[in-house]
Amino acid sequence: MKISGWHINGFGMFADRRIDDLPPGLTVLYGPNEAGKSTLVGFIMSVLFGFADGRSKGPRYEPLQGGQHGGRLFLQAEGGGYTVERTKKGRSPVVTRPDGSAGGEEELRGLLGGADRRLFRNIFAFSLHELEALGALQDDAVRERVSATPTFGGGRS
Repeated sequence: MKISGWHINGFGMFADRRIDDLPPGLTVLYGPNEAGKSTLVGFIMSVLFGFADGRSKGPRYEPLQGGQHGGRLFLQAEGGGYTVERTKKGRSPVVTRPDGSAGGEEELRGLLGGADRRLFRNIFAFSLHELEALGALQDDAVRERVSATPTFGGGRS
């Protein structure tokens, strides 16, 4: 699975922002403090894994400039392009398959190949702090999940 773009309805400082056709390969978010890098990572994680609720300590990224709290991610996977949409109000994801039919949470889990929020954060969305500390690969549970990912993903790396 590859994230090829997004449309943010409302999330933190972003409202009605769309990016299409991210180039292949590694995408690095780079910018000055308060440019929205962490907010964008928070958006991606919220669409993939759900929004933070009142019990969590993390930021909730309420929309500061309007728009419904949430948006869509555009994904490329085997079989074509998928869209995953999630709003804070709706909670459950809506997955649109390449043929236009609808899927849900189970379909999204399949696209993620067994990855959960923790694995995604530690492997795919780490910050300079994690990189400097090399803490992302110190956790035995994360290391175990990374080693098992091809099994969860149907043999794909």
